[in-house]
Order: sequence, then structure tokens, then C-alpha cells
Amino acid sequence: MRRRLGAWLGLVSLVAVGSALARGWLAGDQLRRPATVLWAWDRPEDLRFIDPQQVGVASLAGTVRLRAARVEVRARPHSLVVPAGTALIPVVRIEVDPLLTPMLSSEQRGEAVDAIAALVGGPTARHAQLDFDATRGERSFYRALLAELRARLPPGATLFITALASWCFGDRWLDGAAHRLRRADALPHGTLSLLQPEPHDTLLPAATPLQ
Repeated sequence: MRRRLGAWLGLVSLVAVGSALARGWLAGDQLRRPATVLWAWDRPEDLRFIDPQQVGVASLAGTVRLRAARVEVRARPHSLVVPAGTALIPVVRIEVDPLLTPMLSSEQRGEAVDAIAALVGGPTARHAQLDFDATRGERSFYRALLAELRARLPPGATLFITALASWCFGDRWLDGAAHRLRRADALPHGTLSLLQPEPHDTLLPAATPLQ
């Protein structure tokens, strides 16, 4: 049995997102391609001034910290207010404890996937984005985590990652994982979309690209 997920500062419910969360995050509508996507990171945000027809929001849903053999979870503790109809992409930040080096075991990976899936909406998730500055020693763990998370997301859900600039050019170590990677042009700089694989690519189940 997997260890119970740690409660790093506790699991705190998202507040003040209302119907926009229900429609933009958890509903079955395909993600629109807005002209601009704003980051809503680790602080309270009131974005009622944006035009939801032109602007989307990639919002921090929570942080998953890998610490020794544990997975500690901190859900977003701050309010996020957006207009109804705003396209929302939940972002999960993955961090590694610098003092208690994580084991990066398959059990720890499974616990991390459970936590991420819950933070982005579970079986009703339509979109998810990961933000992890994986070092060379963490890359095999991250590749396996992406594959397992892709399999856990509902069919048609879109998975994005925030990539270092080098991952988009000379150090394209994720190419084999997704078979094809592309920039998600409307999203914040450095964002990659894990696209629908070719028929012979079985590592990552199908994902729906932005249209």
C-alpha cells in the first residue's frame, strides 16, 4: 500500500474561482487558443479585468515536493478570481528537497502521479501542465512520471510541460518520450505540448493538441 501523501502545509481548497473553474478547468470543452496566457502563481490574484475571449490563465494548482521517500503536497492556498468563460490550465510545480535527496523510486513516482492527478481535477481533468526543472539525474524519473500521468488523464485531455530553453533546442532529451513536441505558441514562453503520438509510438497514450 502506498504511503499516505504528506501534508506539506496542508491541502487547501481553491477558492473564489467559481463557475469559471467549473467551465474552464473541469468541463469537457476543448481548450481555446487565447492570444495571451497569463501566469497566476503563488499569491492571490484578481484577474477580473481580463477579456476571456483573448486571455487565458495558467494557474498554480499546487506543489508536489519529493523528499527522501516521501511525497509532500501543498495545494494552492491563495484565491484566484477570473471572469466566467476564462480558459484555465492547472499547473503543478514539482520540487526536490535539496537536503533530503529523494529516492525517485517507482513507489514515490506513483504517489506523485496520484497527487498531480488530484490537483488537476482527477477523472474530470481536461488540461494539465507540469513545471519541473529536472536535472540529468532526474530525467528518467520524469520521463516515467509523464508516461504514467498521461495514462491517468482522461482520453482527450491535454498535457503540457514547462521546459527549459535548452530542452527546446540542443538538449532535446524528451523527444523520445512524446515522439513529437511542439511549442504551445499561445502559452507562456518555454511551454511544450505533448502531442498525439504516431500509431507506432506507445509510450504516451494519445493527447489532444491545441487546435
